[in-house]
Amino acid sequence: MTTTPSAAPRRLHRALAMEFYERLRRSALLGILSILVVFVFHAPSAAPMRLWGWTLGISALMVLRAWRAHRIGLRRPRSMEWQLRVDAALTVASAALWGIMLVLFDSGQVDTLFFVRLIVIAAAGAFVQATLSVYIWLYLAYISVIWLHLAFVSMPLHDTSLRFGILLGMLVYFVMLAGNGWHLSRLSRKQVISEQKARSLAALLTKRLERERELLSTQLKLTSQLQRANNELEHLAYHDALTGLMNRRASLIALDKDVTRANRYGHALTIGIADIDHFKRVNDTWGHAAGDAVLHESAQRLCQALRGTDLIGRIGGEEFLLIFDTTGLRGATEVAERLRSILATTPFEIGRDRIDVTISIGLASHRTDETVEALLARADDALYAAKSAGRNQVQSAQ
Repeated sequence: MTTTPSAAPRRLHRALAMEFYERLRRSALLGILSILVVFVFHAPSAAPMRLWGWTLGISALMVLRAWRAHRIGLRRPRSMEWQLRVDAALTVASAALWGIMLVLFDSGQVDTLFFVRLIVIAAAGAFVQATLSVYIWLYLAYISVIWLHLAFVSMPLHDTSLRFGILLGMLVYFVMLAGNGWHLSRLSRKQVISEQKARSLAALLTKRLERERELLSTQLKLTSQLQRANNELEHLAYHDALTGLMNRRASLIALDKDVTRANRYGHALTIGIADIDHFKRVNDTWGHAAGDAVLHESAQRLCQALRGTDLIGRIGGEEFLLIFDTTGLRGATEVAERLRSILATTPFEIGRDRIDVTISIGLASHRTDETVEALLARADDALYAAKSAGRNQVQSAQ
């Protein structure tokens, strides 16, 4: 997947912003705990208006920041520039309110509440480090505003060494926080880049899997189509296209198997060759389309009249091979007479015409060790005898 040179930095900037707002949503809500600590410790001595005003003001700011972070996380806007500018201002405002806390509740003495405020400020600086260090410049602005307020509060102290110690200690502390924040900023950036690479790799793998799935699906479809085509070719190779019966090749293969079994096991086998009488007259009188219709309908009637164990195939123009497995000449004659009668008694309706069709059938019962050719020859002689005797009849070979 190719991208423009500026696409990767834009994606990184957006991912960093989303990471920032995810952290901000949690830290802003948890920051209310620090506000409660200040409120509880200063409630007995601080002026109520100042205490409640500051508490409600900074709490509202924290809730606003948490709500904004949550909303941005849901909407995931394309451009983060304006959102980050607003949150930079809110970050400075938050730092200023923490600094104002030092001024509002300052009694001019280094007492227990002074150290409580100092500890809360130190904790606030450390607490937001993981969040604001995503953008190190934002974190530096935050701790700088707080330190300036601390310096302002420390100016009235008469003990110079104490004032210097507090300012120097907090400066060193904030510098250490800034250094650690810079390290966290690098780690955050590396983490986001790693997550981006992992997501890109996952997307690439997903796309490749989808592509392979599509190729596999296409291959399966082609295989299925090829299988159907092979089945159709195999069907065409062994079946007559007009009647749907076995063609000459398949009929002779089936007959060869039955003759082989009859020679091996000695069971009965009778075959018949059926020929439609005067079929040329049908073609000459009603046309070849009518002739094809007669052939198709004759094949259907013969199939429906045969037993489940009998076979039929078309071996010539209007000739059909009948195979009566495990059936002697007497049983085959009964079936053949039924076939002849069905065609003779039910005329064919082709369009508006009614065509009378009859068949002649020659039967031959298999003899021990008789070949396929010899069996067919005897059945063909019987058919010739039926034709010579006047057609529309069944004759058996001697």
